[in-house]
Amino acid sequence: MATETVKLTSSDGKEFAMKKADF
Repeated sequence: MATETVKLTSSDGKEFAMKKADF
């Protein structure tokens, strides 16, 4: 799952920030 989160960063940094807060 972590890998997928990193991929999101490439597309949307905002999404990654939200996911990071969840973890």
